[in-house]
Amino acid sequence: MKYPIVLNRFFSLILVGLAIGLGFLLTLPEASPKAQAETPEALPLQSLPAAESLEDEDPVVEYYSPIGAPQSSLLSDMLPEKPPLEPPKHSPSRIPAFQINGLGSADLNAPVTILNFYSLQCEFSMTEHLLWVDFAKTHTIPVYGVDIGDTQAQIEQFFKDNADPYTQRGQDDFYLLSTALDIFSSPTTMIVTPDLKIRWRANEEITPQILQEHILPMIEQLQAQ
Repeated sequence: MKYPIVLNRFFSLILVGLAIGLGFLLTLPEASPKAQAETPEALPLQSLPAAESLEDEDPVVEYYSPIGAPQSSLLSDMLPEKPPLEPPKHSPSRIPAFQINGLGSADLNAPVTILNFYSLQCEFSMTEHLLWVDFAKTHTIPVYGVDIGDTQAQIEQFFKDNADPYTQRGQDDFYLLSTALDIFSSPTTMIVTPDLKIRWRANEEITPQILQEHILPMIEQLQAQ
C-alpha cells in the first residue's frame, strides 16, 4: 500500500529532525559559575553611596543676590535662590594673577576698581551697559570690562556703534579667568582693591537701586580706609 509507506517515511523524517535538534542543544556549553558570578546585578537605591557634603567656608566676600532677581542663564535658574548679601560658598576671595587679551591683573591697581564681566549675547548685560555708560560720566572710579564669549569682530563693531564706559577692556577668549572666578553667567560685577581682593560681588544685572544702595556705599567705605 502506498499511503502507509509515505506516512511512515514522513514520521521517520520528523523523528530524525527532532533527534538532530536535541543533539545540537545538548552540545551547547553551559555558563560557568565564574561567568555567572561576574554578571553585575542592579544595585538597590539604598546601597548607593551618599554624596559627601562640603563644609561651609567662612564668608569672605560681600555678595549680592536678591530673591527673585532675573538670571541670565539656564544654569543660574537651576541654582537655589540666595537672600541679599549672602556670602557665597566656596567662592574665590581674590582675583588670581592673569593676563588675557587686552587686560591683566597688573592693570587693576587703582585704590578701588570695578570689574565687570559681560556678554554681548546677554540681554541683561546689554541693559546694564547703559548704566555703566551713565556711571562713567559722573564718577571717576575705573570700570574694567571683561568680555565673555564674543568674537573680536563682534566686540569692535559693538563699541563702534555704542559708547564705551570702560577704562580698559579685556577678552576672556578661553573662559580661563571666568572659570577661575566661578563665573557661569553674565553679567557679573566685582569691586576689587589693589591687593586683588574681591570686596563685593554680584552675579546679576546691576540696577540703579543696587548701584545706589550697595556699590556706592561700598566704594565710599573702601576709600575711607
